[in-house]
Amino acid sequence: MTQLASQYQQHIEAGEIQLDPAQQQVVEALDALLADLQAEQNSKGLYLFGPVGRGKSMLTNMFFAAVTVPKRRVHFHAFMEEVHQRLHEAPRGTDVMVHIAESIRHECQLLLFDEFYVTNIADAMLLGRLFEKLLKAGVVVVATSNWPPEDLFQGGINRHQFMPFIQLIENQLKVVELDGAHDWRAQNNDGLPLVIDAAQPKAFSVLFEEYASTDAKECELPTDIPFQKHVGGAVWYVFDDLCAAAVGREDYLQLTQAADTVFVADIPKMNANEADATLRFITLIDILYENKCRVVLSTAYPLTELCAEGPAAFPFQRCVSRLLEMQGWA
Repeated sequence: MTQLASQYQQHIEAGEIQLDPAQQQVVEALDALLADLQAEQNSKGLYLFGPVGRGKSMLTNMFFAAVTVPKRRVHFHAFMEEVHQRLHEAPRGTDVMVHIAESIRHECQLLLFDEFYVTNIADAMLLGRLFEKLLKAGVVVVATSNWPPEDLFQGGINRHQFMPFIQLIENQLKVVELDGAHDWRAQNNDGLPLVIDAAQPKAFSVLFEEYASTDAKECELPTDIPFQKHVGGAVWYVFDDLCAAAVGREDYLQLTQAADTVFVADIPKMNANEADATLRFITLIDILYENKCRVVLSTAYPLTELCAEGPAAFPFQRCVSRLLEMQGWA
Protein backbone atom coordinates (compact mmCIF):
# COMPACT_ATOMS: atom_id res chain seq x y z
CA MET A 1 0.00 0.00 0.00
CA THR A 2 1.34 3.45 -0.92
CA GLN A 3 2.20 6.06 1.72
CA LEU A 4 -0.89 8.25 1.67
CA ALA A 5 -3.24 5.31 1.07
CA SER A 6 -1.80 3.69 4.19
CA GLN A 7 -2.34 6.85 6.24
CA TYR A 8 -5.87 7.21 4.93
CA GLN A 9 -6.65 3.63 5.94
CA GLN A 10 -5.23 4.27 9.41
CA HIS A 11 -7.57 7.24 9.89
CA ILE A 12 -10.51 5.03 8.90
CA GLU A 13 -9.51 2.25 11.28
CA ALA A 14 -9.07 4.77 14.08
CA GLY A 15 -12.65 5.95 13.54
CA GLU A 16 -11.49 9.49 12.68
CA ILE A 17 -13.08 9.46 9.21
CA GLN A 18 -15.42 7.27 7.19
CA LEU A 19 -14.50 5.49 3.99
CA ASP A 20 -15.29 7.67 0.98
CA PRO A 21 -14.60 6.18 -2.49
CA ALA A 22 -14.28 9.66 -4.00
CA GLN A 23 -11.58 10.52 -1.47
CA GLN A 24 -9.76 7.26 -2.23
CA GLN A 25 -9.39 8.29 -5.89
CA VAL A 26 -7.87 11.61 -4.84
CA VAL A 27 -5.47 9.82 -2.49
CA GLU A 28 -4.23 7.80 -5.46
CA ALA A 29 -3.54 10.97 -7.49
CA LEU A 30 -1.76 12.62 -4.56
CA ASP A 31 0.27 9.47 -3.91
CA ALA A 32 1.47 9.46 -7.53
CA LEU A 33 2.53 13.11 -7.31
CA LEU A 34 4.23 12.47 -3.98
CA ALA A 35 6.26 9.63 -5.49
CA ASP A 36 7.37 11.85 -8.39
CA LEU A 37 8.45 14.63 -6.04
CA GLN A 38 10.37 12.31 -3.75
CA ALA A 39 12.12 10.73 -6.75
CA GLU A 40 12.90 14.24 -8.14
CA GLN A 41 11.13 13.41 -11.39
CA ASN A 42 9.48 16.00 -13.58
CA SER A 43 5.80 15.95 -12.80
CA LYS A 44 2.61 17.82 -13.47
CA GLY A 45 1.08 19.66 -10.60
CA LEU A 46 -2.48 19.02 -9.54
CA TYR A 47 -5.72 21.01 -9.50
CA LEU A 48 -8.17 19.46 -7.04
CA PHE A 49 -11.75 20.74 -7.13
CA GLY A 50 -15.09 19.79 -5.68
CA PRO A 51 -18.00 21.02 -3.54
CA VAL A 52 -17.44 22.37 -0.07
CA GLY A 53 -16.85 20.03 2.84
CA ARG A 54 -15.77 16.96 0.84
CA GLY A 55 -12.30 16.62 2.37
CA LYS A 56 -9.98 18.54 0.04
CA SER A 57 -8.15 20.23 2.91
CA MET A 58 -7.82 17.02 4.92
CA LEU A 59 -6.28 15.13 1.99
CA THR A 60 -3.91 17.93 1.02
CA ASN A 61 -2.88 18.19 4.69
CA MET A 62 -1.77 14.56 4.51
CA PHE A 63 0.00 15.13 1.21
CA PHE A 64 1.80 18.29 2.30
CA ALA A 65 3.00 16.73 5.55
CA ALA A 66 4.49 13.81 3.62
CA VAL A 67 6.41 15.93 1.08
CA THR A 68 10.11 16.25 1.91
CA VAL A 69 11.30 18.58 -0.89
CA PRO A 70 11.30 22.36 -0.20
CA LYS A 71 7.65 23.29 0.01
CA ARG A 72 5.33 26.13 0.80
CA ARG A 73 1.62 26.31 1.52
CA VAL A 74 -0.17 29.61 1.01
CA HIS A 75 -3.64 31.01 1.30
CA PHE A 76 -4.75 32.74 -1.85
CA HIS A 77 -5.42 36.19 -0.38
CA ALA A 78 -2.10 36.39 1.45
CA PHE A 79 -0.27 35.20 -1.67
CA MET A 80 -1.83 37.87 -3.87
CA GLU A 81 -0.85 40.60 -1.40
CA GLU A 82 2.66 39.17 -1.41
CA VAL A 83 2.81 39.17 -5.22
CA HIS A 84 1.77 42.83 -5.32
CA GLN A 85 4.53 43.62 -2.83
CA ARG A 86 7.08 41.72 -4.93
CA LEU A 87 5.95 43.69 -7.98
CA HIS A 88 6.83 46.92 -6.23
CA GLU A 89 10.20 45.59 -5.06
CA ALA A 90 11.31 43.96 -8.33
CA PRO A 91 14.43 45.50 -9.95
CA ARG A 92 13.76 47.82 -12.86
CA GLY A 93 14.71 46.65 -16.31
CA THR A 94 13.91 43.00 -15.60
CA ASP A 95 11.07 40.74 -16.68
CA VAL A 96 9.15 41.16 -13.44
CA MET A 97 7.19 37.91 -13.68
CA VAL A 98 10.31 35.90 -14.44
CA HIS A 99 12.05 37.56 -11.48
CA ILE A 100 9.16 36.73 -9.11
CA ALA A 101 8.84 33.16 -10.41
CA GLU A 102 12.56 32.49 -10.01
CA SER A 103 12.51 33.98 -6.52
CA ILE A 104 9.68 31.65 -5.53
CA ARG A 105 11.51 28.68 -7.10
CA HIS A 106 14.53 29.44 -4.90
CA GLU A 107 12.21 29.25 -1.90
CA CYS A 108 10.29 26.10 -2.76
CA GLN A 109 9.83 23.31 -5.26
CA LEU A 110 6.21 22.67 -4.30
CA LEU A 111 3.71 25.52 -3.99
CA LEU A 112 0.31 24.54 -2.58
CA PHE A 113 -2.64 26.93 -2.82
CA ASP A 114 -5.58 26.54 -0.46
CA GLU A 115 -9.02 27.48 -1.83
CA PHE A 116 -7.97 28.92 -5.17
CA TYR A 117 -10.44 31.29 -6.80
CA VAL A 118 -10.52 34.59 -8.67
CA THR A 119 -12.94 37.48 -8.15
CA ASN A 120 -11.43 40.41 -10.07
CA ILE A 121 -9.81 40.97 -13.45
CA ALA A 122 -6.60 42.41 -11.98
CA ASP A 123 -5.89 39.17 -10.10
CA ALA A 124 -7.02 37.14 -13.10
CA MET A 125 -4.54 38.77 -15.48
CA LEU A 126 -1.71 38.75 -12.97
CA LEU A 127 -2.17 35.06 -12.16
CA GLY A 128 -2.17 34.03 -15.79
CA ARG A 129 1.22 35.63 -16.41
CA LEU A 130 2.74 34.46 -13.12
CA PHE A 131 1.64 30.82 -13.34
CA GLU A 132 3.15 30.46 -16.79
CA LYS A 133 6.51 31.64 -15.43
CA LEU A 134 6.23 29.52 -12.27
CA LEU A 135 5.72 26.34 -14.24
CA LYS A 136 8.59 27.17 -16.60
CA ALA A 137 10.81 27.78 -13.57
CA GLY A 138 10.09 24.25 -12.35
CA VAL A 139 7.69 25.01 -9.51
CA VAL A 140 5.18 22.20 -8.97
CA VAL A 141 1.81 23.78 -8.26
CA VAL A 142 -1.01 22.11 -6.34
CA ALA A 143 -4.29 24.00 -5.86
CA THR A 144 -7.63 23.22 -4.25
CA SER A 145 -10.81 24.92 -5.40
CA ASN A 146 -14.57 24.61 -5.36
CA TRP A 147 -14.70 25.23 -9.09
CA PRO A 148 -13.55 23.26 -12.12
CA PRO A 149 -11.03 25.31 -14.13
CA GLU A 150 -13.59 26.22 -16.79
CA ASP A 151 -15.79 27.90 -14.15
CA LEU A 152 -13.09 30.14 -12.65
CA PHE A 153 -13.92 33.85 -12.81
CA GLN A 154 -17.36 32.94 -14.14
CA GLY A 155 -19.32 36.07 -14.99
CA GLY A 156 -16.25 38.26 -14.55
CA ILE A 157 -15.65 41.37 -16.64
CA ASN A 158 -13.50 40.69 -19.73
CA ARG A 159 -13.39 37.02 -18.81
CA HIS A 160 -12.21 36.14 -22.34
CA GLN A 161 -8.84 37.62 -21.38
CA PHE A 162 -8.63 35.01 -18.60
CA MET A 163 -9.25 32.01 -20.86
CA PRO A 164 -5.54 31.38 -21.67
CA PHE A 165 -4.91 30.90 -17.94
CA ILE A 166 -7.72 28.34 -17.74
CA GLN A 167 -6.21 26.50 -20.69
CA LEU A 168 -2.82 26.60 -18.95
CA ILE A 169 -4.31 24.90 -15.88
CA GLU A 170 -6.04 22.25 -17.95
CA ASN A 171 -2.92 21.53 -20.01
CA GLN A 172 -0.19 21.80 -17.37
CA LEU A 173 -1.88 20.48 -14.22
CA LYS A 174 -3.63 17.18 -13.59
CA VAL A 175 -7.26 18.12 -12.94
CA VAL A 176 -8.94 15.88 -10.34
CA GLU A 177 -12.50 16.15 -9.06
CA LEU A 178 -13.55 15.27 -5.51
CA ASP A 179 -17.33 14.98 -5.61
CA GLY A 180 -18.26 12.82 -2.64
CA ALA A 181 -21.84 12.51 -1.51
CA HIS A 182 -21.34 14.02 1.95
CA ASP A 183 -20.55 17.50 3.24
CA TRP A 184 -18.53 16.43 6.26
CA ARG A 185 -18.32 19.98 7.62
CA ALA A 186 -22.10 20.32 7.78
CA GLN A 187 -22.52 16.87 9.33
CA ASN A 188 -20.02 17.69 12.08
CA ASN A 189 -21.83 20.91 13.03
CA ASP A 190 -23.91 20.64 16.20
CA GLY A 191 -25.26 24.19 16.37
CA LEU A 192 -24.61 27.81 15.58
CA PRO A 193 -23.33 29.38 18.82
CA LEU A 194 -21.65 32.24 16.94
CA VAL A 195 -24.65 33.25 14.80
CA ILE A 196 -27.06 35.45 16.75
CA ASP A 197 -30.63 36.31 15.74
CA ALA A 198 -30.81 40.04 14.97
CA ALA A 199 -33.99 40.13 17.08
CA GLN A 200 -31.84 39.40 20.16
CA PRO A 201 -29.39 42.33 20.31
CA LYS A 202 -28.80 41.76 24.02
CA ALA A 203 -27.42 38.27 23.31
CA PHE A 204 -25.01 39.81 20.79
CA SER A 205 -23.85 42.38 23.36
CA VAL A 206 -23.41 39.77 26.09
CA LEU A 207 -21.28 37.63 23.79
CA PHE A 208 -19.17 40.65 22.88
CA GLU A 209 -18.48 41.38 26.54
CA GLU A 210 -17.43 37.76 27.01
CA TYR A 211 -14.87 37.79 24.19
CA ALA A 212 -13.78 41.36 24.99
CA SER A 213 -12.15 39.98 28.13
CA THR A 214 -9.32 38.47 26.06
CA ASP A 215 -6.03 40.35 25.81
CA ALA A 216 -5.69 43.06 23.19
CA LYS A 217 -3.23 42.57 20.35
CA GLU A 218 -0.45 45.06 19.67
CA CYS A 219 -1.37 45.77 16.03
CA GLU A 220 -3.79 48.57 15.17
CA LEU A 221 -7.13 48.16 13.44
CA PRO A 222 -7.52 49.42 9.85
CA THR A 223 -7.99 53.16 10.21
CA ASP A 224 -10.44 53.59 7.32
CA ILE A 225 -13.13 51.22 8.66
CA PRO A 226 -15.37 52.68 11.41
CA PHE A 227 -16.15 50.28 14.25
CA GLN A 228 -18.77 50.31 17.01
CA LYS A 229 -16.66 48.90 19.84
CA HIS A 230 -13.12 47.65 20.36
CA VAL A 231 -12.30 46.12 23.72
CA GLY A 232 -9.51 43.65 24.41
CA GLY A 233 -9.24 41.18 21.54
CA ALA A 234 -12.78 41.81 20.25
CA VAL A 235 -14.01 44.36 17.72
CA TRP A 236 -17.60 45.10 16.68
CA TYR A 237 -18.46 46.25 13.14
CA VAL A 238 -21.64 46.87 11.19
CA PHE A 239 -21.93 44.95 7.91
CA ASP A 240 -22.30 48.06 5.73
CA ASP A 241 -19.08 49.59 7.09
CA LEU A 242 -17.13 46.36 6.73
CA CYS A 243 -18.44 45.01 3.42
CA ALA A 244 -20.68 47.48 1.58
CA ALA A 245 -17.93 50.13 1.59
CA ALA A 246 -14.81 49.90 -0.58
CA VAL A 247 -12.71 47.75 1.76
CA GLY A 248 -9.83 45.66 0.40
CA ARG A 249 -8.35 42.35 1.45
CA GLU A 250 -5.26 44.12 2.85
CA ASP A 251 -7.62 45.75 5.40
CA TYR A 252 -9.10 42.39 6.33
CA LEU A 253 -5.62 40.91 6.70
CA GLN A 254 -4.65 43.79 9.00
CA LEU A 255 -7.83 43.19 10.98
CA THR A 256 -6.77 39.63 11.81
CA GLN A 257 -3.52 41.00 13.24
CA ALA A 258 -5.39 43.36 15.56
CA ALA A 259 -8.25 41.19 16.86
CA ASP A 260 -8.95 37.55 17.63
CA THR A 261 -12.77 37.89 17.53
CA VAL A 262 -14.67 39.96 14.95
CA PHE A 263 -18.35 40.79 15.49
CA VAL A 264 -20.37 41.69 12.38
CA ALA A 265 -23.84 43.08 13.06
CA ASP A 266 -26.85 43.76 10.84
CA ILE A 267 -26.02 41.33 8.05
CA PRO A 268 -28.79 41.68 5.43
CA LYS A 269 -30.05 39.29 2.83
CA MET A 270 -27.76 39.93 -0.13
CA ASN A 271 -29.53 40.22 -3.47
CA ALA A 272 -28.18 39.79 -6.98
CA ASN A 273 -27.48 43.53 -7.30
CA GLU A 274 -25.14 43.54 -4.30
CA ALA A 275 -22.48 41.18 -5.61
CA ASP A 276 -19.61 43.48 -4.62
CA ALA A 277 -20.66 43.57 -0.97
CA THR A 278 -21.28 39.83 -0.99
CA LEU A 279 -17.85 39.09 -2.45
CA ARG A 280 -16.24 41.33 0.17
CA PHE A 281 -18.08 39.39 2.87
CA ILE A 282 -16.85 36.12 1.37
CA THR A 283 -13.30 37.49 1.27
CA LEU A 284 -13.62 38.62 4.89
CA ILE A 285 -14.74 35.18 6.06
CA ASP A 286 -12.02 33.48 4.01
CA ILE A 287 -9.32 35.63 5.60
CA LEU A 288 -10.72 35.22 9.12
CA TYR A 289 -10.90 31.46 8.57
CA GLU A 290 -7.39 31.23 7.15
CA ASN A 291 -5.99 33.20 10.09
CA LYS A 292 -7.97 31.33 12.76
CA CYS A 293 -9.85 34.47 13.77
CA ARG A 294 -13.25 33.90 15.40
CA VAL A 295 -16.31 35.63 13.89
CA VAL A 296 -19.69 36.31 15.50
CA LEU A 297 -22.58 37.28 13.23
CA SER A 298 -25.92 38.99 13.79
CA THR A 299 -28.59 38.48 11.14
CA ALA A 300 -32.32 37.95 10.79
CA TYR A 301 -31.87 35.21 8.19
CA PRO A 302 -30.53 31.64 8.12
CA LEU A 303 -26.99 31.48 6.72
CA THR A 304 -28.13 29.46 3.71
CA GLU A 305 -30.62 32.20 2.76
CA LEU A 306 -28.27 35.19 2.98
CA CYS A 307 -27.26 34.88 -0.68
CA ALA A 308 -29.43 32.46 -2.62
CA GLU A 309 -29.21 34.04 -6.08
CA GLY A 310 -27.00 36.13 -8.30
CA PRO A 311 -23.36 35.81 -9.41
CA ALA A 312 -22.08 35.43 -5.84
CA ALA A 313 -24.49 32.65 -4.85
CA PHE A 314 -22.18 29.77 -5.73
CA PRO A 315 -19.05 31.06 -3.98
CA PHE A 316 -21.27 31.88 -1.00
CA GLN A 317 -21.87 28.15 -0.51
CA ARG A 318 -18.20 27.77 0.40
CA CYS A 319 -18.54 30.72 2.75
CA VAL A 320 -21.46 29.06 4.56
CA SER A 321 -19.51 25.80 4.86
CA ARG A 322 -16.60 27.65 6.46
CA LEU A 323 -18.91 29.49 8.83
CA LEU A 324 -20.38 26.17 9.93
CA GLU A 325 -16.91 24.84 10.66
CA MET A 326 -16.00 28.02 12.54
CA GLN A 327 -18.89 27.44 14.97
CA GLY A 328 -16.54 24.99 16.68
CA TRP A 329 -14.27 27.93 17.58
CA ALA A 330 -16.78 29.29 20.11
